[in-house]
Amino acid sequence: MISTLGSATEVKVDARYDRRAISPDVYGVVFGGDDQLERMGVTVRRHGGNGFSRYNWKTSTTNTGGDQNTGGDPQFFQMRAQSLGDGGSVSSVDGFVLRNRAAGVRSMIELPLVGSVSAAMNPGAAHCGFQVSRYGPQTMVDPFDADCGNGVSMDGGAVHNDPLAISTPADSQWTRDWVGHLVSTFGTAAAGGVTYYNLGNQPALWHVTHKDVHPAPSTYAELKLKLEQHGQAVKDVDPTALTMGPAAWGWLEYYDSAAADRAITGVDFLPFYLRAAMAYEAAHGLRILDFLDVHVYPQALGVALGGQTPLNNAMRLRSTRILWDPTYVVESWESCCYGGVLNILPRMRSAIATNYPGTRLAISSYAFGAIDTTNGALTEAAVLGIFGREGVDVAALEWPPAPGTIGEDAFKLFRNYDGAGSRFGDTSVRAVSLDPGSLSSFAAYDTTGRLSVMLINTSPLLDDVAVVSFAGVGQVGPWRSFEFGAGGRLHASGSGDVDGGTLTRIVPAYTATLIEFRPTGPMDPPLVDVLDAGAGVLADGGAVDPADAGGSSDGGVVRPGQPSAGCGCGAVGSGWLVLGLLPLLRLARRPRSA
Repeated sequence: MISTLGSATEVKVDARYDRRAISPDVYGVVFGGDDQLERMGVTVRRHGGNGFSRYNWKTSTTNTGGDQNTGGDPQFFQMRAQSLGDGGSVSSVDGFVLRNRAAGVRSMIELPLVGSVSAAMNPGAAHCGFQVSRYGPQTMVDPFDADCGNGVSMDGGAVHNDPLAISTPADSQWTRDWVGHLVSTFGTAAAGGVTYYNLGNQPALWHVTHKDVHPAPSTYAELKLKLEQHGQAVKDVDPTALTMGPAAWGWLEYYDSAAADRAITGVDFLPFYLRAAMAYEAAHGLRILDFLDVHVYPQALGVALGGQTPLNNAMRLRSTRILWDPTYVVESWESCCYGGVLNILPRMRSAIATNYPGTRLAISSYAFGAIDTTNGALTEAAVLGIFGREGVDVAALEWPPAPGTIGEDAFKLFRNYDGAGSRFGDTSVRAVSLDPGSLSSFAAYDTTGRLSVMLINTSPLLDDVAVVSFAGVGQVGPWRSFEFGAGGRLHASGSGDVDGGTLTRIVPAYTATLIEFRPTGPMDPPLVDVLDAGAGVLADGGAVDPADAGGSSDGGVVRPGQPSAGCGCGAVGSGWLVLGLLPLLRLARRPRSA
């Protein structure tokens, strides 16, 4: 790629403002390879997703669920045996946790709140939810197993199956027993056992992804009861474990159930869920929900699903603004709701502050697509920077990069940029690019006084001249830089000395650059209070006006004249299938063994 030198861009780093601790647990992945954990500096690894929502720890089997009608590679509600864990343990999750512990990585395990788990696989017995031999012809069958259908009869109606043919009920006692097994095997969370438990996964989709056992849309009442029962079960067995829910799939589920309860209750779903947890604590003296957990998959065409045209690539980089920017109107069907301003992370923090203060924020699954390409890796670097700056507490990347590909460099730039363990700082500070559309900027310091500055040039053609000014820290000292992108994999790219508080560096087209600055003078005290996880913050460090945060900022109450969650996009529930949601269910797929 031939690049051309563009104009200079000022980047103002001021360590006196917007100080916020960066949680190390934002550098998590969903599954991923064992060999990647140390190389990428992974801190959390999740076992979960639609294909593992019905995992049976006693038999080490699961069910793929289904997302037919996607037009590509559907699943057919099939039982799958999982590979056994290390050391001859019964459960593959045991081996997963064991390997995580050996690598110093915290484990996140999804609990089966859908209501059932896969039964044992017996020779000659049923092995899929909608057997053609039992229920008749269906509109789609597995090309590798013609007896497994999609649950849609030839006339378009739903096939009514026996939900217990290949499943067994799993209630809160099941959760209590499984957590008890994990504690007896690995100890409590405080003693190095499983740290995080997902209270289910994407419940608004259960009537689609798990319709063979949960054909009815989930309701507010059902999810409140399951939160109470399963949250209590976890805490009964391991009071030091941390729970997170509801793992809402995205924009529409933030506001409503699949059963359209919002129109009846007048309350958005996530505020309802938070209030339910707060009310339970008030009544029982126990916090059963530690993290509000949502998922993020950009819905703009060709982004999360990995399109790689120039238009897809530009859209992918822009789509990171759905996380934080109160001026960005989303470029997808979501624009029909609340003026199309998603502003997800400030919106979630505002909902927490209003409805259940003290709850932390998790993004237990997210994907911006094309992670194995330069464009996807640069986008991922920006996402990790945003998570740190905006106060996310835990995050896990869906579909981690293939081993040895450039996507790993996005993590390494934060976790091990020099190959000797050097990391991005652990306290975020203000970093303002005067041309953020072309040059993104993030900054952080650590307890040694080392300042890290991340610069991402989003132009595929133009190099940028970054003029970085430092305030709130010493004005002189040595620097060194590392970069990856269009110019190659992660490598050292320069060193020198800052003199007078300003550093001018060329940031090549389509690259992410980490500048490590070690100022010789002391850091100034903050000029404003350190930000906490519940406070809003814009890119320029200003406070978020609650009015900018959309419907949930007022506690989730539907105001007169406020649009419904469907907002003209189609009825909540069945309307979601029309919105192009189902293709994104492919993001939750997993290998057939864990």
